Amino acid sequence: MTYQEPNAILICGDAREVLKTLPAESVDLVMTSPPYNCNKMDGDNLSPGEWFGMLRDVQIECYRVAKPGAWAVWNIPWWFSHRPKIYVPDKFNIQTTELGWQFQDIVIWIKSSNPETPQASGTGWGNFPTYPRFRMASEPIMFFRKPGKSLPGERNLTMADWVKLTIGVWTICGRSDDKHPSTFPEEIPRRAICLLCPLNGTVLDPFAGSGTTLQVAKRMGIKSIGIEISEKYHKLAIRRISNTTGRMI
Repeated sequence: MTYQEPNAILICGDAREVLKTLPAESVDLVMTSPPYNCNKMDGDNLSPGEWFGMLRDVQIECYRVAKPGAWAVWNIPWWFSHRPKIYVPDKFNIQTTELGWQFQDIVIWIKSSNPETPQASGTGWGNFPTYPRFRMASEPIMFFRKPGKSLPGERNLTMADWVKLTIGVWTICGRSDDKHPSTFPEEIPRRAICLLCPLNGTVLDPFAGSGTTLQVAKRMGIKSIGIEISEKYHKLAIRRISNTTGRMI
């Protein structure tokens, strides 16, 4: 099942299979946030090995469809599982670079304007007073690049934007959504697209969820391709993309 507009395509299916149908070296930016393996959605309860294996299959195909010099931006969890926790960024970095991507940078996304409030990222009162559980009010956003020359083309970017967006800490309030359990704020893909995608480029989100990346791209006049495995969220994303108007800079 595919939804298509002049500058946006949203495909319902498994990214590991759908990506194989896309032309090689056709994408200027990969901007995505995969399922966090925290059992919030159907199929979101894989073993660590299965989770990394699933991502590896997707990353292989993302590399194939990315143009030389294209970037891939991954918003991932710091860890999953209960204690002892499994730390994700190091293994994710090793796996990604083994596939040919070059690690460039990491941005720490602070999800609250005041992350030290008791309400930020839940509470840990059940462990009081002998076994503290630290509530993570941030997430890593990892930046990779496919080897090659920088992609030519204009950007939606001023020097003031450049100075602001190239700071390694982004304080962006999280987005509350009762229709999807893991919707990230529009400001994250907006910043990534501003920095990394030419105006005539195409952004790919292989885990499109409720369609945030495609909505932002549409507002910015950027072509986009999204893949979402859930029919429920695919339909939700269609509604949101089709209702998206205006222009975001």
